[in-house]
Order: sequence, then C-alpha cells, then structure tokens
Amino acid sequence: HLYYTVLGESILNDAVGITLFDSFARVLRQNKTFGGLTALAMLGDFVELFCVSMLIGIACGLATAVLLRVARMDHSAEHDAAQHAHFNVPELGLYLIC
Repeated sequence: HLYYTVLGESILNDAVGITLFDSFARVLRQNKTFGGLTALAMLGDFVELFCVSMLIGIACGLATAVLLRVARMDHSAEHDAAQHAHFNVPELGLYLIC
C-alpha cells in the first residue's frame, strides 16, 4: 500500500504545483498586483479546478467499476484482448481527457 500512497501524494503535489503555476502566470499576464483580491481569486480557481477534477475522477472510477462488474472475465485465450482493454482503456482514456 505504500507504493499507492506515495504515488497518490506525488500526483497531488504535481497537480497543486501546476495549478499554482497557472494562477501566478495568469496574474503576471494580466499585470495585476498581488493582493488580497488576487489571492482570493487564485483560491477560487484552485477550488473550482479541484472540484471538477474530483468529479471527473469519481465518474471515471464509477464507470470503470461498473464496466469491470458486468464484464465476462473467464480464462479463455480468446478473451485476453478484451480483458486487457477492460483494465487499460479507462486509465488511458482518463489520461487523454486530463
């Protein structure tokens, strides 16, 4: 479980870093001075992005759970490609969306 904990923490740190970089870049592009209203706007952007990302993650997780629940997973050789698709396509699709 340590691997998944470290991986999740690393992904979260990357997401926060990218969001903050984008917020500061937007402040610089608009030639705004950094103050209370700017910080509040940055916090609002972060919360909005967090909520949208969380909803996308939950929707993709639920869709994957339903797909794996209804999929036939017998051990015949003809279903190997379908099994790989069931496990790999949702993750790749989520990567392409984000």
